[in-house]
Amino acid sequence: APEESSAPNPRQRALLIAFADRARVLAALAAVDRVVLFNEDTPLEILTELTPDVLVKGGDYRETDVVGREVVLARGGRVQILPFRPGYSTTLLLERLRQAQD
Repeated sequence: APEESSAPNPRQRALLIAFADRARVLAALAAVDRVVLFNEDTPLEILTELTPDVLVKGGDYRETDVVGREVVLARGGRVQILPFRPGYSTTLLLERLRQAQD
């Protein structure tokens, strides 16, 4: 993934915005029924339990690499890969923060 190369650890990058804060933003979207936080390395267990109709990932994923896609597709759901929007990456945000400190 493009952003992973600029951060020493992808989880550290993801924690730039706390889980609970990210969950609140996502939950506020009208199209989102539920946001679930999990501590496992992959969401496979929770996807198997919840069986969502739609599994959404960011544009750095290929559908064949999405963990849990088989679970969702097997029950008639779909996997949606959303494209990145220029100017909204974590890498760019971190760069802006660094520049503001200088």
